[in-house]
Amino acid sequence: MKLFQFAVLPFLFTHWIGPALLTGYLGFLVILLSLRKNLITKTVKINQISFIAFLIIIIFSLFNLSNIFNGIKLNLVFQGLYLYLNIFLMFILFYFLEPWNLKNLQIISKIIFYIAFFSIFVEFIAVNFFNISNEIIPSYKDIMSYKLPAAGGFYRPFGLTGQSSVNGGILLFSFLLLNELGLLKFRFYILFILGSVCTVSGQAYLCAIFTLMILLLSNIKLFAVRWSFAFLFFIFFFYLLDLNLFQKISFDYLIYVLIQKANIGITLSHLNIWQIAFGTLGVENIPLHDGLSEVYLISSIRLNGVIFTIFLWSFIYFIIRKTRHKYIIFSSIFLSSLHYPSIIYFEAQIPLMLLYTHSNLKKSVIKKTIYKKPAN
Repeated sequence: MKLFQFAVLPFLFTHWIGPALLTGYLGFLVILLSLRKNLITKTVKINQISFIAFLIIIIFSLFNLSNIFNGIKLNLVFQGLYLYLNIFLMFILFYFLEPWNLKNLQIISKIIFYIAFFSIFVEFIAVNFFNISNEIIPSYKDIMSYKLPAAGGFYRPFGLTGQSSVNGGILLFSFLLLNELGLLKFRFYILFILGSVCTVSGQAYLCAIFTLMILLLSNIKLFAVRWSFAFLFFIFFFYLLDLNLFQKISFDYLIYVLIQKANIGITLSHLNIWQIAFGTLGVENIPLHDGLSEVYLISSIRLNGVIFTIFLWSFIYFIIRKTRHKYIIFSSIFLSSLHYPSIIYFEAQIPLMLLYTHSNLKKSVIKKTIYKKPAN
């Protein structure tokens, strides 16, 4: 089983290999591992949470049967199903990969962080300083905004996903995973900051600044000192945004993306009560297509509905609820999905599953310690 646990690493290259192939690979692993458990234990037990994840998959699919079989925009429908359900599928896969040990968990966590970093850094250096074409990157997208230099005159790395903000989110989640495992050393801080800078993404910059500052504050034990530093941090943060030194770190940019481009009315006003509650997967006729919201939470309501959006974020909170810094981790996940949703990518979900695995591994170790028979 230990060898099978390294089988999660190919999911980091979903956008290099292709999501359809990797989804098939996921299904193959689940079937193979369930058969393996069946042959060894003579029964396949599934825990309560995995059952809930499976139940959400079934319910979400049933509520979207009309969208699946109406024959309209089928590619869009199946893409919507895939993007919503993959986190639940990944959770079920990790259940079948149990039992984990701390050594394997630490090795895989470090590998994920280094892959996330070097996939950003190496491409950034190669394209911006050695004039190597960014079109050789497997996640290359034929979009003008990616083919041309971003603000500051630098090309943004396509990296693992083709989306620089999401690449920053993967690096952030893997950094938080190392922190939870107690593996953070000075070099990881440097690599995290350097990798975040190389994304040339405002969302990645803001999330990195927020996470580093909040983690720093969480290590201060004295209440008065902690809140004094918190006040100074927020003053500094607002001052930094007000300086407008960089286009993507400014009040103007935040107002543009989160308010002007929220387009709540255009995105949701044409939906009926059922569609607002349970989503449309994008098959509805959309007036002013170019005016759709660029805020993921609003887009999620349109695609998945209010109820299933609540299910998704409740499940995310459940995954990290036993971690040492659950509120920091949840806030970082939410912020990294405000504009470009890091959370719906396989590549970003693996560190979260390992966070859940580690929190349960700690619980298992504690139980064994408590109930260990005393030596005679």
